[in-house]
Amino acid sequence: MQHYRDITLCVDVMKVATVPFLMTICKHIKFGSAGRLLDMTNETIIKHFKKIVGAYSIRGFKVTIMIGDGQFESMRGEICDLGVHLHIVANNKHVPDVERYQRTVKDRIRCDWALMPFKHVTPSVVAQLVYRAVFWRNAFPLKTGISRTLSPGEIILNRKVSFSSHCKLVPFQYVHTHEEHDNSMTPRTVGAIAFRPTGDGNAHIFISLQTGRALTRSDWTELPLPDDAIDRMHTLARRAKAATTLTFTNRDNIDLDTLYADLDRDEDDLSLTALTAGVDDDDTDDEDDDDFEPTSDSDSESGSESDSDDDDDSGSEDDDDDDNEAGESAGVQFEHEDGESAGVQLEHENEQSEGVQSAGVTLNEENNDERMNLDTLSG
Repeated sequence: MQHYRDITLCVDVMKVATVPFLMTICKHIKFGSAGRLLDMTNETIIKHFKKIVGAYSIRGFKVTIMIGDGQFESMRGEICDLGVHLHIVANNKHVPDVERYQRTVKDRIRCDWALMPFKHVTPSVVAQLVYRAVFWRNAFPLKTGISRTLSPGEIILNRKVSFSSHCKLVPFQYVHTHEEHDNSMTPRTVGAIAFRPTGDGNAHIFISLQTGRALTRSDWTELPLPDDAIDRMHTLARRAKAATTLTFTNRDNIDLDTLYADLDRDEDDLSLTALTAGVDDDDTDDEDDDDFEPTSDSDSESGSESDSDDDDDSGSEDDDDDDNEAGESAGVQFEHEDGESAGVQLEHENEQSEGVQSAGVTLNEENNDERMNLDTLSG
């Protein structure tokens, strides 16, 4: 950890739905931050830089180098007063670390935007979407970070995430926060929308549907989202003259998706693979099994079956006629065979019956002869 005490900070400005944010990420540790800018003046941006440098210094880190584009050139003197050396990249060039970081935040904001039940939101809601994406990105260790067990948030802010405390509410849950009250008739709860937990997890951050501002409360009551709450959010957004669409632009209002289309993919962009729990995905194990069959044969069989199915479908009418003709001819043949066998059986039975009858006649004649002989002897 001592090797990473000197911090190199990559900075940029990103606008989300026309709301500007100062985005920073440090090399190696990969801790990211975002701060909403009420305006684009140098004084406002320097205030955010002071907060960021102070957050690192509390944990024993020192920001020594800051890398940005030409928009920060006018702040070189104020940044040097913070004990930080400013490095400006060439014209029309970008800082890869912070641009990849912004792309990751953009993707997560798009996911949350699609899940929200609102079509038009206030700038304060946009800010909470950005803070929520940054919060959970810093909550887990990164493959390109300096630790496999410690997250960037735990290294810089000493913030440990717990499921029982940080996951009490689902995103955009409608609640009534419990407010301080007395014996008067004033309301004791306020309708609000949940967004993210606080750093220690003992409280949650909400957006009030009365004022449209952020609230930090530790007690609330979950309720189903009524249509009045959605209409109220739309009303607050119209009053704030907020943007109706989700856009991501730089300081000059150029779309970031077009500006940084040539950036390489990083670990946050890798596709997720769904693996069965408890099963070791090792291809070599299958070859040792007695009943292992290569997938190539099955693929060829499936391909041939699909081809045969297509052929069967194309000539289904002809096949039906052929089947009918075959059935009719088979029926005639069966009937003919049954008739012959039946005829043979009847003839055989008739022969047997005639033989029995003839045998009966012979026996009767012999009996008559014996009777005549007896009668002669007795006489």
